This record gives sequence, C-alpha cells and structure tokens, in this order.
Amino acid sequence: MSQSGHDAFQRFFREHSREPDKTAEVMRCLSAFFWKAEQRTYSLSPGWQVATDRVRAAISAAIGREARAVEWVSLRDLFGGSSAPRVLDGTMWQDLLRRPLWWALQQAHTDDLCSSSDPALLGQYWDSLRRNLLAGLHAAACRDVTAANPEIEEYDPRWIALSDNLWLNLGDSLQFFVGFSGQGRAAAAARLQPLIRLLPEAIPLCERRADPGHWLVLSA
Repeated sequence: MSQSGHDAFQRFFREHSREPDKTAEVMRCLSAFFWKAEQRTYSLSPGWQVATDRVRAAISAAIGREARAVEWVSLRDLFGGSSAPRVLDGTMWQDLLRRPLWWALQQAHTDDLCSSSDPALLGQYWDSLRRNLLAGLHAAACRDVTAANPEIEEYDPRWIALSDNLWLNLGDSLQFFVGFSGQGRAAAAARLQPLIRLLPEAIPLCERRADPGHWLVLSA
C-alpha cells in the first residue's frame, strides 16, 4: 500500500460523489487507515488508553441500539495468554460467527441501503476501497495478530473466523461511511463517523449472543 492508493481513492470519491466538496473531510477521516496500510501494521491501542464510554457511544450510534458493556480482548490473548480461561471458552468464537459487528451494521442500515437512490454506487465504493485501502489494511491487522500469536496455525478455524470478520467488520464500516457520505446521506454517515474515528484504535468484534449489549472489542 502506498500513497498511490490514497490518491486513487481520493480521485474516485471526488469524481463519483454527489458532494465533491466533502472529499477533504472524508479523506481526513480515512487518513489513519491509509497510514496503517502503508506502514503494514495496524497498531491498535491498549484498552486502558481508550475510554470505554467512547467505545460504547460509537457502537451505539453505528448500530442504532445501546452497547451497554465493553469487554477488551488483547491481541496476545486471542488464542492464549492470561485471559485464556475467560476468552477461549468457545463462546467468543461462536459469537464472532453469529453476532459480528458487520451483521449488526447491516441490520441497522437496511432502510438506508434500501432507500439509496443509487445502490450500485455503494458497490463501486466497495471495489475502490478494496483495491486502494482494505486489502492492505486487512493484511496489516492480520500481520499484527499473527505476530502476537506465533503459535496459531493457518488452518485453525478460530484464525479463519477472526480473519474473515476483521475483513468484513472493517470493510462494511468503511463502505457504509464513504458510500453514504458520497451519496449525500449526511445523517446516515454521521451515525457511522464515531465508529470510523474509533476503529484505528480499537476494533469492535462481536456482541455476546447470551448477553445483548455486551461487546467484545479488540485492543493491543
């Protein structure tokens, strides 16, 4: 990932947006993501550095219902480590498959998506994001996970579930934000903006199925 990806997406947004004057604002929101992709490391923040109220507010605004609790899951404890007895009881991985962030986002924004005046444009934004940002961003996040957990095997179903959901959680968050911004759907984009500002520091993974409103959030 290089400056060329940043410039290519900026051109795409300016040329396809119904409000091209919003280009600079949108690119400022995405600047941290492009930096991470270029540096080839996602560099999450430790949980103690991120205000829990901010995380709850960002998730709540994005999915349209209350996130009342946050449980931090650090990179080094995903597949072992000090929190292994708590995190690796199997329920985290089931919840990651059944109640991931991307699923909650799609449920929350069904009306926005259905009422879009140009649904095909959202797909075009996805294609541009995938080529110019998301592939490098996902690779950076996965690289950090494997560096913190060198014992994990490539075909471990937990690793596959995590990798797939990092791709979709990041991808849908970014696609909806830039898509709604580009279509002039200011209210829908505004509901997602706190999440976009949170994601460079912490990534909401999934909601506890047995405890609605309780979210697992990935940190350094």
